[in-house]
Amino acid sequence: MRVQYLLFIGLIISSAFADDCPVGTYRMNLDASIGGTNYTYDNSTGTWTANLDYGDVSGISTCNSTSGSWATAYPQYNFEQGTSGAQCWCKMTGPARSAWVYRDEHGSASDCAAHCAHYCAGNVRDSAAIRTGMFGSVECESCTNKPANSHYTSNATTNNCSWECDDGYYDNNGTCTLCEAGYMCSGGVKTNCVHVIGPNGRQTYSETTGASSCTECPAITGELASRLSHYFAYPYNIHTSSGVCIARIYDDDPDGEYTINAWYRYGQYGGGYIQTHEPTKCIAGKYSILGNTAECYTGGVDCMKGKVCTDVGVGYYSPDGDTQRYECTNKPEHSHFTCSGTTNIREWECDANYTEYKNACHGFCSGNRKLRIGTNPVTSYPAFSDKTNVPSPV
Repeated sequence: MRVQYLLFIGLIISSAFADDCPVGTYRMNLDASIGGTNYTYDNSTGTWTANLDYGDVSGISTCNSTSGSWATAYPQYNFEQGTSGAQCWCKMTGPARSAWVYRDEHGSASDCAAHCAHYCAGNVRDSAAIRTGMFGSVECESCTNKPANSHYTSNATTNNCSWECDDGYYDNNGTCTLCEAGYMCSGGVKTNCVHVIGPNGRQTYSETTGASSCTECPAITGELASRLSHYFAYPYNIHTSSGVCIARIYDDDPDGEYTINAWYRYGQYGGGYIQTHEPTKCIAGKYSILGNTAECYTGGVDCMKGKVCTDVGVGYYSPDGDTQRYECTNKPEHSHFTCSGTTNIREWECDANYTEYKNACHGFCSGNRKLRIGTNPVTSYPAFSDKTNVPSPV
């Protein structure tokens, strides 16, 4: 483990974890090799302070009848301060709390009371053995550094245990904030449900605040299930309810091929909002005037049936499978189109006062002349519609 040294109240401590302390507690690892230059004490109160080279260590003393071994810590003892015996004990109270460490026996209880605090301070300053016993028995103390709505995830060597926000909350610059609707919060991280796919491959949403997981969109059922293309949801929405769930289904329209976005409304897909996408095919003689989408709010998923692909209109045609219409260009002069078509074929008739002959429209002659319809291939005369008033050969 990489050891890093930190200055804590002027005292060198190790940042190695106190592995035997419970999660949410800390224990300082003080360096027992560092001595000091001075000390103070008050025998009347049984308190003392050793001024070590890198900071102060403070503590208390007690005199009782329990003996022990020099410089040995006894975590099992929980003595009160007193002057009832000749056995001198020392305990560190700052910057951390240690177990009681045995110093030695005095000649009497009164002698112990008069000198124990003094000797505790001096030994902590001068004796590596006393410091080792004392620093090596530092107690695990509860960390207090986590914010509300969080829990500890580690122990530590200072009052700085690792923590993370409780489920339903996220880390917002050191505070744990309640998760908003449309999001899930777990491990201190807030995630928009738009980015979460459920275990069955459907989009998810979150209806309430404080959610730690997203709810998967319902499955499409019934007849529409056989027309399902895929599930999805618009990525820029905040997924606060099942209303963001969308099933893309294929149409049931004999006039063309297109897809339908069936939004989940009123407990079913297509229950209140439909988007019909621009078709990919129309049958012959029909075309689409839709843009990218057409919307409807009533009538179910097939509310645009029969409206997506429409007749091309007079003078236009559209082949089978095309979604565009094209203007017919095959009519002769003095004619007009009469109906729509599926190909650019003859679907026209002559205008008023014109008569059709050989795919052309001819006007009537003045006077008593009849319609000229061509040249007689035998006589080389101009041919007319009857045999009267035939002019001279030309």
